[in-house]
Parts: sequence; structure tokens; C-alpha cells
Amino acid sequence: MKTHFNQPLPWLGRVSFMTDKAVNKGVPPSLKVRGESGSKAIVLTGSWDLRNLAAAPDLRKAIKHYAAAGNIQWDISQVGLLDSAAAFILWQSWGEKIPAGVQMRSEHQRLFEHWHGRKIPMPKPARVELFAAVHYTLGLIQGFGFHLAAWLTLFGRLILDLGYLLQHPRAVPWKEISFNVYQAGVRALGITALVGFLVGVSMSYLSALQLQKFGAEIYIIDLLGLSVIRELGPMLAAILIAGRSGSAMTAEIGIMRVTQELDALSAMGISHSVRLVLPKVIALAIAMPLLIVWTDTLALIGGIVSAQLTMDIGYQAAKPGR
Repeated sequence: MKTHFNQPLPWLGRVSFMTDKAVNKGVPPSLKVRGESGSKAIVLTGSWDLRNLAAAPDLRKAIKHYAAAGNIQWDISQVGLLDSAAAFILWQSWGEKIPAGVQMRSEHQRLFEHWHGRKIPMPKPARVELFAAVHYTLGLIQGFGFHLAAWLTLFGRLILDLGYLLQHPRAVPWKEISFNVYQAGVRALGITALVGFLVGVSMSYLSALQLQKFGAEIYIIDLLGLSVIRELGPMLAAILIAGRSGSAMTAEIGIMRVTQELDALSAMGISHSVRLVLPKVIALAIAMPLLIVWTDTLALIGGIVSAQLTMDIGYQAAKPGR
């Protein structure tokens, strides 16, 4: 007889057996009841493995039901494939013992003998913590307090650095400020222009569909002017700069920490905040208003183009008296 060995799950700690009778291992498991009520026999056939049993919960319930009934003969000699997981399920259903008169093959019996006398660890019941919500809320408050303290520390450090630079104008890091203006401002012109233009086009087109129903197409000009200049332009510019330039600045300082450049600056007596943090803050303070105006302009241009194409509103303003 030719025998194949399959490696089971790690927690089972036993191989499973498949004989030549089960070359059709794709046959799903089945349970047949034979005989009358006085002398029933349960015959198991097919492939009894973990994958098939996981897809047949009703079959596992039927096994437990018939095993609890008692006075039933079991026949698993016709099972083509029996792995360790299926043997463990049968073992538990039988009350962790082999029923009297069960018919099985020798290779299957070795699987059940593996579980004989072995203690199965039971999962611990989940603890219900009455104060879990309170602990979670306190953790959030504590984390917020740490972030607030760190922000106040950084803000105070920047104020002191500004006071120092006002007293020592020659120590102002002009090169670092200029470089950060280029990185955070000039290199962000492309993405802000693209997003602003597309937002203006989409907003103008979607608003035109609703205004045309009421014959109020001309109000698209006021709608674009107020919404873009007051809300969308500054918000889009701030989000894009925070995502693009902010992440780049954070990554730059993180790399400097890994490569010990910050330690080298400290060894040379150079302030981290004066050379790294303050130039970025000043650069963003200079570049952000300019980027907001740039984004507003491109968003209005996109809205103008969309309004002219969808509602035939000209680019030139109407003269007074017409």
C-alpha cells in the first residue's frame, strides 16, 4: 500500500495520512446514517480535512449531535483523506475517547492515539474591563498634553531664536532661508497650479448645471470668486504644502538624525533650531501667501475656461450701462 505524508498545522504536531483509496481527494466529506433507530450506524466518506470541514459547519454540528446520542456505531473506514484537524474534531465530539466498535484503518487509528492522554489548552475567556473607556480617554488626554507641551517648547524656542537674530543680524541664515523658499515655494508651483486649475474647472462645471435650471448662470462669477478666494484656494494650498513640503522637511530632519549630522552640529556648537527649524518656518511664512495667490489665480482661470465652454460666458467684464 502506497502512503503519502502531508505536513499539518504547527499546533497539531502530527502528519496526516492519505491512502491509494483516496486519489479523488477533492470529494467533499459526507455523513450517512444507516439502520433503524435501535441500531444506527454513522458512515463517514469523502475527504475529511480542515479546509472541507471549515466550509461545512452543519456537518460538524451533525457529528456532535450523533456523538452525544450514544449507542451508535461509527464507520470511518471509507474516509479517503483524514488529517490531524479532522481527527481532533472527531476526537472531541466522541468525548476524547474512541467509541466501542468503531471501524477505522490502522493509519487513521494512529491519528486518534496521538490525542489520547494529551491535555488540550483551553482558550482563556476575554476580560471585560469596566474602566477601559476611562483608560483610553485618559491616554488620549495625556497624548494631547505631550503634543501641546512639545509645541509650546518649539514655539518658545523659535521666539528666543528670533530675539537672538534681531540682536545679531550677521547670524541670520540667509542661505538656508533662500533654499527653503525655493524648496517649499518654487518647487510647489506645479502641483498647486494643477490642483487649483482642476478644482476651478470642476466647481464651475458642477455649479453651472444647477444654475442653468434657474436661469442664474451669471452668478457663477460671484460663486467662483467668493468660494475660491475665501475658502478653497487657501485650504488647497495649505493641504498641498503640508503634505508635500511638510513631509519632505520631516524626512530631511529624520535622515539627519540617522546619519548623525545633528550630533555633528551640536559638537560644533551650532543651534539646531537656528539652522534647521527657523529657516523653514520663515520660508513657509514667505511662500504660503504667494502660493495661496497662485492657487487662487489658477482656480479662477480654470473656472473661467469652464464657464465659457459650458455657458458661453465671455472672458471680458461687461461695461457699465450695458
